[in-house]
Amino acid sequence: MSESTTPTIPIPREGFLGIQALIAIGEERLAKLAEVMAAEPLVLSFTQLSERLSELLGCDQRTLQLAFVHALVPLNGLRRTLEMSPSGFLSALGRTISERGSVEWKNENLEEWERISGKLSPFLQPDNFFSQASKAFDLLSERPAVLQGARLLTELRPIFDEAATGTLTHLLTNTLVVDYWDGQNSQSLHVSLDSSDLEKLAKEIERAKRKINVCRKEAADLGTNLVIYGDPSM
Repeated sequence: MSESTTPTIPIPREGFLGIQALIAIGEERLAKLAEVMAAEPLVLSFTQLSERLSELLGCDQRTLQLAFVHALVPLNGLRRTLEMSPSGFLSALGRTISERGSVEWKNENLEEWERISGKLSPFLQPDNFFSQASKAFDLLSERPAVLQGARLLTELRPIFDEAATGTLTHLLTNTLVVDYWDGQNSQSLHVSLDSSDLEKLAKEIERAKRKINVCRKEAADLGTNLVIYGDPSM
């Protein structure tokens, strides 16, 4: 898109919360954060990252996490989609905030926004940490279903006599319950498993763990960064 068209940048409510978090971090700490993030390998666990950086920057952990999740990651995705330079994007973003922000929000934050916006260019450069994170989350969101939880239910079911006056025997059953997000709604899938199914599932899990360890080793040997989705250290 040509930057001469000066597009309006869509900013949801969460986006304004993220921008407020950037304002709360402040000019000096944003400058220091930019230096730190320039050498930071990609991780997707923003909770642990913000905890670690909050001590380094002397900044509230929750504020950092809000800035990452609701400002820097989505803004990088928007800049990339609009094919704009960091300076052009920041200019359009500032214009949108001035035009679309509520009177109350602008009275409280606009002056501070104008003060810190000049420090944000390093966070919007092509292939910076948050741009990579945006691409990673895009890849994850393209999956047809996202796991929300899984559990195995083991139940002992009685088999009654025909008169229902007592039990003849009991049946042990196992049910795998998978909770997932289909892109629009939360869904649940119930799958009956027998003993051999449990053994197969356990073997597949162990096989997947071995694959992860192989990838870790090969990435380390090659000096390549590896992000394993769901790993709390990443």
